Amino acid sequence: MYFSRVTLENLSKALFTRTMYKRGLFVEVYSFDHIPQSVLFGALAFAINKVLKKPLSVLDKIHLTSASPLCGKCGRYTFFHEPGRSVCEEHGYVVVSHVMVIHSVPLNPQVWQPRMINYEGEFTEHRRMSPRKFYALTPGQFFSFLVYVEDEEAKRVFLEALKVLCVSVNGAETAGFGIGWGRKMWGAFKAEVQKWREVRPVAKVRNVVSRIQSPFTSPGGKTYLAQNVKPLDVVVCNTVVRNVHHRVDRNMVSIYLEGSEVMSLEELECYPTDSSDWLLAFSSKVFCRRVGRKLVKAIEPSFLIHRRLVERTGVFSSDKA
Repeated sequence: MYFSRVTLENLSKALFTRTMYKRGLFVEVYSFDHIPQSVLFGALAFAINKVLKKPLSVLDKIHLTSASPLCGKCGRYTFFHEPGRSVCEEHGYVVVSHVMVIHSVPLNPQVWQPRMINYEGEFTEHRRMSPRKFYALTPGQFFSFLVYVEDEEAKRVFLEALKVLCVSVNGAETAGFGIGWGRKMWGAFKAEVQKWREVRPVAKVRNVVSRIQSPFTSPGGKTYLAQNVKPLDVVVCNTVVRNVHHRVDRNMVSIYLEGSEVMSLEELECYPTDSSDWLLAFSSKVFCRRVGRKLVKAIEPSFLIHRRLVERTGVFSSDKA
C-alpha cells in the first residue's frame, strides 16, 4: 500500500451541492465547506473511464478521504473532528469563504417559472432554467485529502486521472477538465501531490471510537448503525449521489457526516498517516453509483483513530509502523 496527501487550490468558484431551497423567486443552492469523497470518486471515474479509457475496476484499489480545508491562519492540513466541520489542532474551527453568484433567465410574466415545449409536445415549466443563487466556494482556498493506493498501477492511474481533472499537477500544466458542478465554467483546481510513501497496516482493531473522514453509510442506502445502541455523537443527513453522467437515475442515501464519532463492530486495518498521532482505516461497506451498466464505488467510509487508543487494545504492531 502507498499513501500520499493531495492538496487542491481552488482557482475559480467551485460548487459541491449540499442543500437547495426555494425562497421567493429564487432557488438557493449551497455548497459544502469541503470537497466530498463522492465528488472525488465521481470525478476520478469520469477521468478514468471517459478520458483515459481505463477499466473502472481500478477505483477498487484507490482509497481516499473527503478533502478538508487547510487552516487559513497557519496553512496546516486539518481533519474532521466535529460533525461536518474541519478543525485545526492549533487554531480550532476552520472558516471557509463563499461567494454568491446569481444565474437568471427572462421569466414569463404569468408564472415565475420559464415555459418550454417538452418532449411530449406539452407547454410546461422548465425547472432547470429557474433563476438561482449559488453560494459557491470562493477562489483562492486550499483543500487536502489522504489517498491510499494498493499497487503501482493504481498509483499511476490515479496520477493520470488527476492530470485530467486539474489545470496543473506539481507545477506542470495539465488538461484541467474541472471538479464539481458546472466544471466547464467552474471547479478549476491546481494540485500538489506529496511524495508517495509505502506503508503496511500497523494494527487490526475492533470496537474503537473513531472520527469518520468520509461519509458513513450502508450499501443498501440506510444508515448503518455501528452498534445496537445509541450512536455516540453523530449527525445524520440525506445526500443525493448522482450518476457521473448526469442521468435521471440517482440515489438518496442517509449518511453520517464527516467528523461524526462512531464505533464500528467490524475489524479494521489501521494504516499510518502523515500525523504521528493518528491512524486511518477503511471500511468494506462501500456504497456504489451506477455508471452505464456498472456499479462504481462512490462512498467508502474511512475512520480516523488515535494511535493511543490502538495501543491500549494490545493489537498494535510497532514493528510494522
